Amino acid sequence: MIAELRELQRARARLGASAGELRAFQAERLAAVVGAAHRRVPFWRARLDAAGIAPATVRSIADLEAMPPVTKAELVAAGQTSVMASGVDPASCLSFHTSGTTGEPFSLYATMDEIRVHRIIQFRALLAGGYRMRDHLLVLGPGRGLPSGLHQRLGIYRRTHVWPTAPVEEQIEALRRASPDALWIYPSCLHAILERTGFRLGSVCRPRIAFSSAEIFGAEQKERLREDCGAEHFDLYGCVEFGRIAWECSAHQGMHVNADHVVVEVIGDHGTCPRTGARLGEAVVTSLTNTTVPLLRYRLGDVVGLLDGPCPCGSAFPRMSYPLGRTRDLLRRPSGLGVTAGPMTHVLRRRPWVARFQIVQESLDRLRLRVVAHRAPEPDEIAAVEHDALAYMREPMTITVELVERIDGGPGKFRDVIGLPARAATENRG
Repeated sequence: MIAELRELQRARARLGASAGELRAFQAERLAAVVGAAHRRVPFWRARLDAAGIAPATVRSIADLEAMPPVTKAELVAAGQTSVMASGVDPASCLSFHTSGTTGEPFSLYATMDEIRVHRIIQFRALLAGGYRMRDHLLVLGPGRGLPSGLHQRLGIYRRTHVWPTAPVEEQIEALRRASPDALWIYPSCLHAILERTGFRLGSVCRPRIAFSSAEIFGAEQKERLREDCGAEHFDLYGCVEFGRIAWECSAHQGMHVNADHVVVEVIGDHGTCPRTGARLGEAVVTSLTNTTVPLLRYRLGDVVGLLDGPCPCGSAFPRMSYPLGRTRDLLRRPSGLGVTAGPMTHVLRRRPWVARFQIVQESLDRLRLRVVAHRAPEPDEIAAVEHDALAYMREPMTITVELVERIDGGPGKFRDVIGLPARAATENRG
């Protein structure tokens, strides 16, 4: 525990680093990770050699640009022994598995030292959001990533975990019983609770701060949460492969990339972020701390943008936009051209009467916007949504708002966009 506290102190101190100091730290970590990957991991040795990259020359992410980004499917196909560092016994590691929603799950292994780093980066994000020593945090979402032990028994940084698969009534009772100061909740779980409480979380508990991850939490939802119970909301962005990638600071102008832990690139062109004006593309991430299963220029499939200029909070850590969905969540125009769904979701998120929605593309010329409403919208409000949605698609098609009482998400993360399968899009195009 003492070692973790010292490491946490160093990690928090790095938040005050200058841009130059941060670049120097990144360069040192990147050189070490790439060198170890080349020496000990057959997959990366072959990939770096094929790209003509000598590990000794790598000082920034730009030095890896000759190596194409890697996909999860490529790592799965290569096999465990090829992507894992030699000399590491898998039995001595903790294993993690991606969800497999885009294909076969990917199994990763990490030593306890690597897990500790992930937990510290995670905890640092909570502290930056205002999590205090005597706070009681209720987590209704991720089950890993937060340290536990003696401090819990001493009443320091107390934490209660409620599984998101528990019945909604049990979740509500847990919130009432805990009366948490801080809440970490999946947006889909929060919505299910709000449906049962008349969209008044304040009738159940009144947390001072709230964190969400895994799913998109819109600006309008944040404002409603603040008005209801006074909670300040912070987004957290991460995944199984990298742990916590980015976090939202008190300035609420994008998210700070944990640049001492990962490097984030954006590739491709998925339009412009409606909130920040950032160019959107696919997130490609490199870990600066994983050496057991190194991940270099790994395609995450999330649509994000990098933000320019300093943050009002004063941190030199680079900023990115809030994730706007997955690259698989493309909508297709009647011509077959694919467009990112992010701006389309914004058409719905900015309507105060929209509580929850799901965009379903039924064919190349038909979109159905399923909406759970806080109140019955006026006909002109529905017409405005359909008009704005059609303006974004830019080609003649039928777009219909369907008011429903509830939207069941099914297993796994809630998907607010269901596009056409690639095969269906091709067949419909003719």
